[in-house]
Amino acid sequence: MASKRNEKGGKSKWKTIDSFFTKPVSTETKDSSDEPISQQSLPEFESDNATASCSSVLAVTSKGKANTPPYPDMSSLHDSNLQMTEAQGDDILSDHLANSSRRAKYTSPDIQNEIINIIGNQIRTSIVENCNNSKFFTLIADETTDTSTREQVSVCLRYLERDTITNKISIKEDFLDFVMATSTTGEHLAELLIETLISADIITMNMRAQGHYGAANMSGKYKGVQARICEMVPGAMYVHCKSHCLNLAIVHSCKDTSFRNVMSTVQEVAFSFDYSSKKLQAFYQELDSDATTKENMDKRTKLRTLCETRWTSRADALYTFKTSFPVVVHALERLRENGDDKAGQYYFKYHVDNADNKCYRGEIV
Repeated sequence: MASKRNEKGGKSKWKTIDSFFTKPVSTETKDSSDEPISQQSLPEFESDNATASCSSVLAVTSKGKANTPPYPDMSSLHDSNLQMTEAQGDDILSDHLANSSRRAKYTSPDIQNEIINIIGNQIRTSIVENCNNSKFFTLIADETTDTSTREQVSVCLRYLERDTITNKISIKEDFLDFVMATSTTGEHLAELLIETLISADIITMNMRAQGHYGAANMSGKYKGVQARICEMVPGAMYVHCKSHCLNLAIVHSCKDTSFRNVMSTVQEVAFSFDYSSKKLQAFYQELDSDATTKENMDKRTKLRTLCETRWTSRADALYTFKTSFPVVVHALERLRENGDDKAGQYYFKYHVDNADNKCYRGEIV
């Protein structure tokens, strides 16, 4: 099945976009409902059709966004959206989508996901080639749990690249792959990372450094990922991720009593609004009526909660809280007047003097 072919780890019959569109049409008689368009019994593409196909590819790739899965169902709704957005100003693509056979539009989920996979494979091949040509590289790996509670490991490569024209050397840091982990032990993760590099045709013995966070399963001296990789690649020196070190330093500094009280206040209020539809609606209404605060919020529409492992979330949470402080107070006051006792408690607890924007409790300055 086409959906099986397009799953993670599956190999496409076409290695490049060119071969996808130019492979000779099969003469076998079979049910082609599951086969890509280039395998179906259709006429040879003319120049206009080829141009429309290229436009379709650009339309598909332009939809790629972070945290967005492949299209699960490319119904007529998406086809309509594609015509209204991507086809604007492109007469050939507009005509192609409006008049071509349904099986020749390249808007089905299997076709589009296969195009995306082919493009991804070409990008990955280029990254691997550049990394191997660089001779030495650093492996950067981070393990986390995704929204479906599966352990997911990101694999990145850091290497030097020389510009063939200017002869200048630049540092490149490229994402290689996401791999699912069935265990978080150092032994399993180390084997998983090495297998990922080998399957991508990376010359593993060229590894000269590895960067991970400081958890025991990653940084352990004897059984951690770094120790086991060093056994396989002796030259791969372990470096504790500098971003993670920075976060640990910030977390430690935030243990100061006065600052801890501030962050506790910010988190408590943010959670209160984030998990109550009534409070959130009151916040939206007050924000819409305060043009200055809305502009200063820079397109933010709600308070930010804190994340212990991301130091930038602290700055974002503080900025949002401070900027929207009048809106928060007015929203709590409105809810209190409408009989919300809990909102009233928050209102009196964090009531502010709007003249100087300070908290009467002395916790927000």
